[in-house]
Amino acid sequence: MKNFLRLFSCSLLVVLVSCGSFYNSNNIETRDGNLGCPEGYECYAKIIQDKSIQIDQSNENMQLVDDETQNVINYIYKHIGDKNTIDDDFEENVYFQIPVDQKEIIQLDEDLVDNKMLIQKSCQNCTTKDLEVLKKGYLYVSQANDQYQIFFEINPSERFNIKKVKTIVFGNAYGYSYGD
Repeated sequence: MKNFLRLFSCSLLVVLVSCGSFYNSNNIETRDGNLGCPEGYECYAKIIQDKSIQIDQSNENMQLVDDETQNVINYIYKHIGDKNTIDDDFEENVYFQIPVDQKEIIQLDEDLVDNKMLIQKSCQNCTTKDLEVLKKGYLYVSQANDQYQIFFEINPSERFNIKKVKTIVFGNAYGYSYGD
């Protein structure tokens, strides 16, 4: 019996250790080749349920509107600057919408428009919000229960930093995501 308990404990420890590495951080790559969420940044995703993205005709403004058929995924890459320094913080947000009942999405290049995939940059003292509708890249989303596995690789203009993200988001864990 002791040997069985030791074997069970050892097996449980191996599972916990491997799960721990699975849930530690986002897997993000920026334009300059940095991997992982850099020190002084927050990198996470959230699910905004029962909303869809509405983009104006000029592609300069977007808003989230009530829509029970869609959920919006928002990936946030936020620089936490020095509070005493003006313009020392900024935030990049990648948004896209997915149908509530669709279990898997694979989109490439021009098809990203179907999911209204866009990136937006803002800062505390910016006069305008920089918005770009994405037409180059790759999006994969798999939805099971209240969990979303997300991978995207985008090619926005050079004024944006985000390039690749691979993460898992739990719908009931607002503001948290986990990378693998």
